Amino acid sequence: VERTVCRTADAMGPRRRDPGASCSDGDRVSRRRLDDPEAGPNIEYAGWQPPPNRGAPNVVDRAPAATMSPKTFYDTYVAKRRPVVLTGGLQDTPWGLCCEMWTDKFLVGHPEGDASVRVETRKDGFGSYGVGKYHPMRFTDFVKRFANGDDSVYLTASPGSVDAHGRPSVVSAPASFLVGTHRPAKAPFRPKIAGNLVPANVNLWMGAAGTEKVSKSGLHHDHHDNLYVLLRGEKKIELFPPSAVLSMYTTGTPCKVHKNGVINYKETGETAEDGDDGALRRRVLSANVRDAETEVEACEVLVANGEPEAEARLRRAEEALDQAMDGTIGDVGGDDDDDDDENGAFAGRDDFDDVCDSDLECVTGTDGEDDGEDEDNLVTNGTDGTEMEGDVVVSGVREDETREEKETETENPEPDPPSFSKTSRGGDVSKSFPLFRHARETSMMETTVRAGEVIFLPAGWFHEVSSSGSGAAKKKEKQNGDDDADAKKKNQGGDQRNTQHAALNYWFHPPVFGADFATPYGEKQQMWEQDWSSWERLFGTEAGREKP
Repeated sequence: VERTVCRTADAMGPRRRDPGASCSDGDRVSRRRLDDPEAGPNIEYAGWQPPPNRGAPNVVDRAPAATMSPKTFYDTYVAKRRPVVLTGGLQDTPWGLCCEMWTDKFLVGHPEGDASVRVETRKDGFGSYGVGKYHPMRFTDFVKRFANGDDSVYLTASPGSVDAHGRPSVVSAPASFLVGTHRPAKAPFRPKIAGNLVPANVNLWMGAAGTEKVSKSGLHHDHHDNLYVLLRGEKKIELFPPSAVLSMYTTGTPCKVHKNGVINYKETGETAEDGDDGALRRRVLSANVRDAETEVEACEVLVANGEPEAEARLRRAEEALDQAMDGTIGDVGGDDDDDDDENGAFAGRDDFDDVCDSDLECVTGTDGEDDGEDEDNLVTNGTDGTEMEGDVVVSGVREDETREEKETETENPEPDPPSFSKTSRGGDVSKSFPLFRHARETSMMETTVRAGEVIFLPAGWFHEVSSSGSGAAKKKEKQNGDDDADAKKKNQGGDQRNTQHAALNYWFHPPVFGADFATPYGEKQQMWEQDWSSWERLFGTEAGREKP
């Protein structure tokens, strides 16, 4: 079904200007009346955007990471919804050990390397991500190909598991066994720089770019605030503010742009400004009941053992359980077994995580356990399977790996998510997407992020990421006469002109616009913290690991 995403000014009639509306390119279509379904999306965006009439590309702010306090970071960039690149290397950041420890040798030999991850494969390393084929692969097998510079495979966001109560996990492999302060690299789940923001998802992206090739992510926006820690490689990023949504020609039909930049679509429904679709309260109430039930059961054991004061404690526990259960009365969908909301807290899909959990069963089995395949089935493709000089391990792949790829890869039959732009899938931009051409000339921002740097992208900011290998990067550097010493030196992430690129990606639930540093989610701050605590307990006990 074709939908009209954008209309010309003549078709819309005279524009209506709101007194507080922005006058940027995104305001070519001013705020709409909510009672007029034909008027287009209600654009309420109130955050920072490039100054009008300056001409593009606009420059993304850059600031040293080591001297940036969490409050300064929040007040200057997060609260104002302004992108920024944090510079100066990772030595004095929570990710200082990641580059040092997460070598190819360490990753390929990780004891949990048999875990299944989601990999996109392409015929070659050229073109856009998200248009290839997806299939599950052992993490170890992926790293072997990655270490050898195979640019046809790319590690993407894997679907997080969901517990019996519908709570989405914050991590899946390989981040689940690499991230955590109890892990060797000590990368935190909640970095201090993020202040009181609550993570929605943490994942690791890895790929290789051919020496003369540039691979692109496709123009899109995320539904969460993005903190992107570049560990290897170099990324060129083009950005557009949420207010330019109608110039982006999204595959979905936008219906609302919140003040903080969160964009809702008719295809996926409206959410609150923090991205909550109503599931948060249900999860918190359900967790309260489970916690109270656990306390009652513990007290009953104490009573049975004749412990002093046990009966009084049991009475208090039963009263607490009654109160917790009373809190769920009248709550639609509050039952623990309610699973009508498939997306849970991660309602807006970011990047390429449109995949169901069942896709991973092809390798690990339906129960998620290792299928017990004999490691003797590994072949070495002419090597003895041992380590070569340096950190790269080039042992072979499984004998049936090619057959498995053919059997399990999928053609990605579903169209791009609503948040993706049609402009990056080919066509003459000037003729087919005139508003996009105008946005590129006025409101586009551009920056380069190198290994050891961190970029913050607020929710709703459209971006296209280009990853280039050493040959392409040096060619571009020569054309631009780039004499920047920082662009040439090696940092702890290795040679930043290397063909490999890897990044640790944090997605945070977006804060309410105008909220302060202490309570970025306003009156829902406590609920988000309770929800996070529930996940910590799940990750620390049911997963058999320490708390993150």
